[in-house]
Amino acid sequence: MIATAAPRSAEGRPEVVEGRRTFIRLGLAMLLILAGFAGSLWAWTDSLDQKQVDDLPRLEVPPVAKLDVQAARRELESSGFAVEFQFQPNEIVKKGTVISQRPLAGSKVEQGELVTLLASDGPLGLSVPGVGGQQAVDAQATLAALGVEVKVVLFPSETVRAGEVIATDPVAGTRIQPRSPVRLIVSTGPALRTVPAMLGKPLELALVELGRSGLGIGRIRRIYDAAIKPGTVFEVEPAEGTQLPRETPVDIRVAGPEPTVSVPYLVGLQQGSATQVASAAGLTVTVRTSPVPAGDPLAGRVISQGTPPQSEVLANANVEITVAVPTSPVATTAPTTTAKPGG
Repeated sequence: MIATAAPRSAEGRPEVVEGRRTFIRLGLAMLLILAGFAGSLWAWTDSLDQKQVDDLPRLEVPPVAKLDVQAARRELESSGFAVEFQFQPNEIVKKGTVISQRPLAGSKVEQGELVTLLASDGPLGLSVPGVGGQQAVDAQATLAALGVEVKVVLFPSETVRAGEVIATDPVAGTRIQPRSPVRLIVSTGPALRTVPAMLGKPLELALVELGRSGLGIGRIRRIYDAAIKPGTVFEVEPAEGTQLPRETPVDIRVAGPEPTVSVPYLVGLQQGSATQVASAAGLTVTVRTSPVPAGDPLAGRVISQGTPPQSEVLANANVEITVAVPTSPVATTAPTTTAKPGG
């Protein structure tokens, strides 16, 4: 123990002060002060928490019995409650209808409290399995294994491939009794389309009708017919009213304008060759001649044509050509020499 000398007392003897005891007393006093402060702070925050709990509103639980589960959920959640469902079979109450609730309707509970609803799962029995999208053979096997009577019904569908199940009747999830009938609705693919009425219509309107029918556009041929207005459909193949699968192409024949041909180059050809070329192009020729001196290299060849090359003319039109023809040489008589007598 360390002792320090102090000033003398009035009696003249020195006073001894113990420093360690003084330090301990001071520390204890500080701890007591801190403990008191912490207790006051805890009591203050606890009172705040209690006040917040006490401030939560207490709401009346609305009645939702006999409502379907979706309507009951909306009613309770909009009133400020959490919802959970429990399902049980029931022979009387329609499937999906609320039978009872806990807490009871009219009870006062805090906002956000959980309300448990007991709902009907329908009568006891088999639950129709979900077989939509399966192949018809597989779906039939699944239903037959449950002991129900399966009846296949074929039905066209634009979205479900042929041979796949569209749905069941009753729908999946419905409870039925064993050996009850279940209709299996199987897709036959897209429904057949009917070739629409297009004869006598302008080609543009006919194509619109064909597009609306769901059929495809096949080959369009333009054929000239003097008795039909150009642009008018006069034949379709297959015929109007024919039933065809979706997007099957339909060929159309439409009246076109009088056909034209392009005039070929004939200048420079021999007359015979020029005639053959014009005939092959669908044209006829008229030949004129023009004299040239004998021995001229153009003799026998076309030196001009009446219709310029590459012109578009009606089929079987006539083209005039001019052919160079050599002139015949003029015959001359040699002078006659008479011999002199006695020569």
